[in-house]
Amino acid sequence: MSTKVVEIAKFKLRNGIADADFLVEDKKVHEMVIKQQPGYIKRTTVKSEDLEWVDLVWWNSLEEAQKAAKVIMADPQAKDWVDMMLTSAISLCHGAIISEFEQ
Repeated sequence: MSTKVVEIAKFKLRNGIADADFLVEDKKVHEMVIKQQPGYIKRTTVKSEDLEWVDLVWWNSLEEAQKAAKVIMADPQAKDWVDMMLTSAISLCHGAIISEFEQ
């Protein structure tokens, strides 16, 4: 049985990229590319006080998450979205979901 995972992508935007512009592109890529990937469950994006963004994406398995990451980064529809990010500040990791708590 596969273990559900969370993908944790941290990044900063390139200088001169407005949050509002990024969020427009982010929504487009989410709808057209990310949520279309097999194994996708849900996604949350947060921004810290030090201007670092964290994209949390839940997947049904590590294999599906890793495959989706490759597909998304190579998809021409995601090029402008990726180009808004400071590539030297991108980090990506996956973690198995051990426990979850709801309200």
